[in-house]
Amino acid sequence: PTDAGGQDPLVSGGELWGSLGDDGVYLLDVREPAEFAAHRIGGAVNVPLARLFEEGACDSIPRGKKVVTICSHGNRSMIATFALARNGIGSSSLDGGMAGWSQVLVPRTVHDSGGTRVIQVEKVGKGCLSYVVARGGKAAVIDAVHPASEYAKIAKAEGLEITAVADTHCHADHVSASREVASAAGATLHMSAAEDYDMKCERIADGGSIPLADSELRAVHAPGHTPGSMAYVIDGLAFCGDTAFAGGVGRPDLHEDAAKAAGDLHDTLHGRLGGLDGATRLLPAHRAEGAEASPDGSYGTTVGELRSGALYGADRESFVRDVTASIPPKPPNHAMIVRFNRGSMPLNPAMIPDLEAGPNRCAVAAP
Repeated sequence: PTDAGGQDPLVSGGELWGSLGDDGVYLLDVREPAEFAAHRIGGAVNVPLARLFEEGACDSIPRGKKVVTICSHGNRSMIATFALARNGIGSSSLDGGMAGWSQVLVPRTVHDSGGTRVIQVEKVGKGCLSYVVARGGKAAVIDAVHPASEYAKIAKAEGLEITAVADTHCHADHVSASREVASAAGATLHMSAAEDYDMKCERIADGGSIPLADSELRAVHAPGHTPGSMAYVIDGLAFCGDTAFAGGVGRPDLHEDAAKAAGDLHDTLHGRLGGLDGATRLLPAHRAEGAEASPDGSYGTTVGELRSGALYGADRESFVRDVTASIPPKPPNHAMIVRFNRGSMPLNPAMIPDLEAGPNRCAVAAP
């Protein structure tokens, strides 16, 4: 069924993603200004729901465009469609609101060379990045996110067998899907030996490896964002978790003393990661706020670009001072998310969208 304006009453997050950038689509966010300021879809216009019922409030909303109303969970946005209909404006409500939007996954190939193919899976509403690393018909999944079922779909479409799953570290801003992906695929689950986990998994330490067809992913201990962070290196690619981003580094305060961790991060950037070949691509587990994608759609940097950055040039003391002074607010629900990701408490999948609500706050930008 459609509304009086000819639009379907609901639009899915995937459908909305496909229409972003279309001049014929108008995004109307009806949350309160503080909610909108904290986390929003690019290009959206904010008009709080109550205002839509005021005289003349709808005059600025364009006719002739596909209007999509947005709120936190899809309730206020549905009411907004009725307010707009009273003014002769057809509209659709974003199904599940921002919580639903945070669960949309978009795969794209970002590397295909030397027998290794990499499919980046972006959780567009959250900025999370995971990877399907394929070689010789086998695949390793790194930093899987929910919905976990998407990885089996990707593997089937690409003719791949998932044989290994790994997290670079214990994430604090989103719920890891690595256990579920590994279980569904019958794959080996790998977790850092330098972090505490209460689950069945293979513990991988610095210098260890994850077999992948005729090659392997080599583990490099990269402490700083978390004490046990690992990077996985193969064919000139380093999947570096939240250690380094284009224009920033991982926040050091979610798992231990911020100053100590920032010092460890400095040493990692100048040693274990910074010591890799300058052409090595660093592929992170998040896109930094405001980051622009490379032509292939990937978000990341190279070791050479890392070395030329402002933070890299700082001495250890200055680095610690600048990083700890620039830490953003902590992600909502981070303590509970860490417990889920360590396997310390059971997870109700229905809780995931609300647990992950809010912006990506894992990066510290260069001053």
